[in-house]
Amino acid sequence: MTKKKPESLTKAQLEAIGRAEAQLEAYKKAKAAKIVFCNIAWMKHYHGITENDKPKNGGSFVTETGDAWESLNFFPRNHVCYGYVQHRGNNLDLARVERGAEGADAVHDVTVVWVATGESGRRIVGWYEHADMYREWQTFFDNTLGEAHTSWDHVFRANEQDVFLIPEDEREFAIPTASQAGQGRGMGRSHIWYADSDSVRKKFIPKVLDYLRSVKKKCPPVYPSREDMMKPYAIFADQPEPMEQLAETLSEHGEHLMAIQLLNRAVALFDASPRLCFHRSVALEKFLLYDEAAEAFKDALLKITAEKREHDLEVECLGHLSWIYQLTEQYFLAWHIEERLLAIADCEEDAALALYNMMCIAINGNDMERARKALKQYDQLQTNYLADEVKKIRKPLQ
Repeated sequence: MTKKKPESLTKAQLEAIGRAEAQLEAYKKAKAAKIVFCNIAWMKHYHGITENDKPKNGGSFVTETGDAWESLNFFPRNHVCYGYVQHRGNNLDLARVERGAEGADAVHDVTVVWVATGESGRRIVGWYEHADMYREWQTFFDNTLGEAHTSWDHVFRANEQDVFLIPEDEREFAIPTASQAGQGRGMGRSHIWYADSDSVRKKFIPKVLDYLRSVKKKCPPVYPSREDMMKPYAIFADQPEPMEQLAETLSEHGEHLMAIQLLNRAVALFDASPRLCFHRSVALEKFLLYDEAAEAFKDALLKITAEKREHDLEVECLGHLSWIYQLTEQYFLAWHIEERLLAIADCEEDAALALYNMMCIAINGNDMERARKALKQYDQLQTNYLADEVKKIRKPLQ
């Protein structure tokens, strides 16, 4: 008996097989993806709360206080974004994101999808890629943005180039609620949805990942380019002082990039005086661009002469530089800046302040020997200045 030749597949059959293979591949990727959805308040930019960008639809706390801890979720601090979401209990369930992570403190390479409710309903507003996700709350102190925001509590961390905020008029992807789609198939009352049911992984997550890929090109960077930071603002003035004052006002209202560009213009018009360089450095610092601000403060210091009239400006530059190094945990560099401040101190109070800062820096850097050295020098001053503050740290050092 002769074998019957297999019939060749039709174009429609080949296309159907191709679609099935693509769906299978999308499902495999979705099943393997480490992804979590977080419900936060709705804002335009998440660069802090301003007159033009206030949080809404974020629950009773936002309604009662007008505040939202997630208001800085897309504002890089020294090129890193820190993500906050309110959640029940103290710990996140990392094992629901990565198999075998029951005892881990963190998981990595997570896609964090940020969701908020606007006028047309609950929508994806942005996302982190390749993020770190922590089991417990992480926090650090930074008061650069003012006393209203000094504790940076977060459970996610991502580099700025992996952070994408969708423009407000492009936020179109709807997130179902559990009450509509069924338990496990949508977001419930919890602000965190692990989206780990098989049906969600098979049907919903591939759509989300496709959407993120397609909308990415519409998302402007959440950080300024080097070109933007060097660009001068188109304005003219016959004196630098009004431009310095305007730049300070712009920074206070959250217009940090405009403040930097205004000072770029001032430098172009009036030459790069130490005072103008100092103001530009402060504008970079307020924009949380600490690496760039540190370099700018060092440039300003190079322009300062040894004349007495420049002493106060030198002290200001060094003080800012020391604080930046402390915020970025470069304690060795901060210590040496305070040593320089001690060397140029022209009064007892300035010397005491430098030594007190040296104690704090050494303790934070876990260098008790240096801290004791600074304490001994402080005692030799025989001053009462900062005595109460020093008393609080004296006992652990003795």
